[in-house]
Amino acid sequence: MSGGHNIPVPRAGELKWRLTLLKRSVRPNGAGEAIETFEPLQEVWSKVMPWVGRDYYGAAQEQNELQTIFLIRFRRDIDSKDRVRYQGEDFNIIEVAELGYRQALELLCLKAPH
Repeated sequence: MSGGHNIPVPRAGELKWRLTLLKRSVRPNGAGEAIETFEPLQEVWSKVMPWVGRDYYGAAQEQNELQTIFLIRFRRDIDSKDRVRYQGEDFNIIEVAELGYRQALELLCLKAPH
């Protein structure tokens, strides 16, 4: 985990939105192929903020996706392989940054493709 992006540790009253943390797992299917799934880990309170100004180039094509920052209380069991479900939409976690010393996490996310 790296340091936060100049975002202060959220106060308890700022964590107003519920989201579900989804833990990635890979299991073989009947044909022996690895299948990636995301299982609900826990519902947590969060602060939700837009992550503005991020364009990137993928497959020689410029893409601009829905980008969001979720701030949650510190925990050790979330990393950039996992996802967040917020208001019925799944978001891939791109980066996890610690805010303060084990006070909060900043989850930089992109909306997952359907």
